[in-house]
Amino acid sequence: LILFLLLFIFFIRGAMSSDQDETYTFVVEWYDNVADLTRKYHMRFWPCDNSLSMYDVSKNRLFLKRMVNKDITFPTDLYADKIVVVCSRQLKIVDYADVFTKNKFESISQSYRILFVGFKSFTLFLHKLNARNAPFTFNQIKSLPTTAAVQQYLNIENANEISIMCEFVGSKAIESAFNDCLGQQAFVGKICDELKDKELIAEVQQTKTSANIDENNRSSLCLIKPHVLSSAADIIDDIVKEGFYITGILAQKMTVNEAKDFFQVYNGVVKEYNLMIEQILSGTVIALQIDCNSCSASHEEENTENNSKDANTVNTHAQQAKQNDNTAFAEFREFVGPKDPEIAKYIRPQTLRAKYGVDLVRNAVHCTDLQEDGQLESRFFFQIMNE
Repeated sequence: LILFLLLFIFFIRGAMSSDQDETYTFVVEWYDNVADLTRKYHMRFWPCDNSLSMYDVSKNRLFLKRMVNKDITFPTDLYADKIVVVCSRQLKIVDYADVFTKNKFESISQSYRILFVGFKSFTLFLHKLNARNAPFTFNQIKSLPTTAAVQQYLNIENANEISIMCEFVGSKAIESAFNDCLGQQAFVGKICDELKDKELIAEVQQTKTSANIDENNRSSLCLIKPHVLSSAADIIDDIVKEGFYITGILAQKMTVNEAKDFFQVYNGVVKEYNLMIEQILSGTVIALQIDCNSCSASHEEENTENNSKDANTVNTHAQQAKQNDNTAFAEFREFVGPKDPEIAKYIRPQTLRAKYGVDLVRNAVHCTDLQEDGQLESRFFFQIMNE
């Protein structure tokens, strides 16, 4: 009996040791803009404690000793063509360094291009996928008007909602979640085959974004941060249920320069600025353009009464339109909540930051501060970054 117990303990310790020692190795590249060189490394990753080390291939020596890196999520962030952040440097995974790593990650690194019509279809699919607890990531998202050609491909009529083309990377759970959505009320979507649906894919690529980037348009930008991407469907649902209209959506992996340019106004003003940049660089962000050209439903009745009372006043309509814009913009900022989630949970528990935020850096979403900056921020994501 004692011998049996000793063998059992030895077996358990061996299994635990095996799990802790399990590592995966990737070939990564980093562009050194000072030397104008692309440097190649082998990055070894330990899932047991989220640590990694790097080996300089060209110089045949250790480049970075083993260290913990919480910016990388295992296994979601580890696949070919993915960009990860290590010590504030953006590294691109270009290949798997060994057969063991390749066999592990190829099965969860399949690419799916899915076209949805409307945010209800989009978020329904995300809820189904999240329920499977399967790793996945957003590689690309683009929203566009549902053109006549798209309606024809999807065999639908008079679609007033925008279409959303989303490229996911993950396992076959993506296809399974999509199949579960088929037959659901108001769900419209299609998994696009690269060969069979190349005309549809080309139509989507050639169609301009649904976001309104006209300089006279009034909008706010809502940026879903990397740490809360798993709750993106819930955040979008909350925004729509509150009565706000989303006119554009995209997913973007920002570069260091893009992140610093976008958040430049906070440099030297907010003490968490550097941590804020690191959080944005840690993964993909989802940008939402929120329409602020009209007041929300809660103020429609009030504005109608004001319009009738001031019908004979000069410039009433222009003044009322400006008031409506201010109302919609202010209401969305209030719905997002205070920047500090701890304060938000105390004074505005139903706001986005109260529900999904963690701290001042990981506070779920960025929201446009000043109304005059709304369109500038929308143009930054939906136009400038894609030029």
